Amino acid sequence: MIDAYNHAWESELRKGETMRNRDAVSCAEHRAIKKEAKINARLEARRLKREQIFVERRRLKELEKAAANENRRKNLKTVGTRALKLVVGIAALDSAINWAAFAFASFKGIADPH
Repeated sequence: MIDAYNHAWESELRKGETMRNRDAVSCAEHRAIKKEAKINARLEARRLKREQIFVERRRLKELEKAAANENRRKNLKTVGTRALKLVVGIAALDSAINWAAFAFASFKGIADPH
């Protein structure tokens, strides 16, 4: 009877030790899983933040490019307007020279019939 009792007692001790070890491993595994989940959450948050930064940089570059194109158009418009004014000025000057030459020729013809 004592042998049966000792055998049962040892069996229960082994079973208890096994359960305690399993629970300890289980708790350690749970801690490791939680730690890994926190690390992954931080990494994902950083990745999203970087992605937002890259999107914002692309948007700013597009705005800069659009502003540069708008400035280029304004500059071309200004240059075109200036060129048009210059052409009109030259045409007016040419017209004035022609008118003056005609007037001078007419005046010369009246003043000197030869």
